[in-house]
This record gives sequence, C-alpha cells and structure tokens, in this order.
Amino acid sequence: MNVWWCVSGGAGAGLESELESLRPTSAGEEELQLQLALAMSKEEHDEELRRKKGDEAKLQMALDESRRQSVAAAAAISPVHSAQVHVIVNHCRFVQIVRERLLPLQL
Repeated sequence: MNVWWCVSGGAGAGLESELESLRPTSAGEEELQLQLALAMSKEEHDEELRRKKGDEAKLQMALDESRRQSVAAAAAISPVHSAQVHVIVNHCRFVQIVRERLLPLQL
C-alpha cells in the first residue's frame, strides 16, 4: 500500500517536489523502506526493554541493600526497638512482592 498520497494535499510546491523525490520508485524500493522502518522501530523497542531491565536491576539492588541495613539495624538495637525493625523488614518484603507481581503487568 502506498502511503505517499496523504502528504500531497495542501503542501507548498517546494515541499511537494521534495516529498515526491523521496517517494519510492518501485515496489521493491517501497518494501526496502518499510523493512528499514520496521527494523528501526524494533531497535527502539529493544533499547527501551534494555533500559527497563536496567532500572529494575537498580531497584532490586536498592531493595536488597535496604533489607540488609534493616537486618543489621535490628541486630544492633534493643529488644524494644526490635519489633519496629521487624515491621520495616516486613515492609521491605511487601514492596518486593508488589514489585515482582504488579510491575510486570505494566499497570
């Protein structure tokens, strides 16, 4: 399907001639342009996935470090404060469960 017809209406003469020069001259050339556009789109998508995986890895490291610090703090404080630290550790676990179950759903 040729998509070049939609840009011809209302464009200036200079723009029309420039667009016309970019128009594929054959079905083969049009197919190559479509394949190139598809490849570029796929590359952008793959880059976005890599970025998201990197962000998720950073989040996981931050959660792990927070959990380690909470456990270390619990060992260093009095038994009265130990219950409060236990709540914090449970909260960290809750955040981890939410991240594992909800974030992949892309809400």
